[in-house]
Parts: sequence; C-alpha cells; structure tokens
Amino acid sequence: MTKDNEVTVIDTPDGIDMYRLLALKGALKLAVVGLKPRRGISLIRVAKQYGFKGRTHREALEYIEALVAAIDPKVVAATIEGAKKIKSKEEQQ
Repeated sequence: MTKDNEVTVIDTPDGIDMYRLLALKGALKLAVVGLKPRRGISLIRVAKQYGFKGRTHREALEYIEALVAAIDPKVVAATIEGAKKIKSKEEQQ
C-alpha cells in the first residue's frame, strides 16, 4: 500500500466559505433522503445565514446548489479536490 503524504490546506476566506457551503450541501442532500443530522444542528438555520428564506430541506438544497453554481468554478474545483484528498488519506489510515 502506498501512502500519499500530500495534504491540502484551505486557508483563504473564500476557500473556507466554499468548503462550508459544500458541507452544508452534502448534509442537506442526506436530510432530503431522510437522514437527519445529529447534535441538534438546524440545517435550515445554517442555510438562512446565506440568505435562504424557505422552510424545507429540499428548498434549502436547491438554494445552496444554485448558490454554489454561481460562485467561481475555480474555487469550487479547488475546494472539492482538497476534500477528496483529505478523505482518501483518512480512508488509507
């Protein structure tokens, strides 16, 4: 088994905010299919921090997806690639 020692650090405000949006998008996708978050986190409340005005997880997901699509694709691609590298490193351990 080969281990890749490459780590991606997201240290810019834009990158951190994009990672937060993508994490919210993933959590909303799970909520739409019936998996609810633990620890009392309100996904709707988090989505409202980004301007969402609806009431359902499905509406929040559509809003966040549109918001992510409207942001610079280079930032989105870099953040997603960084998350994949971190996940693959965790799976190797």
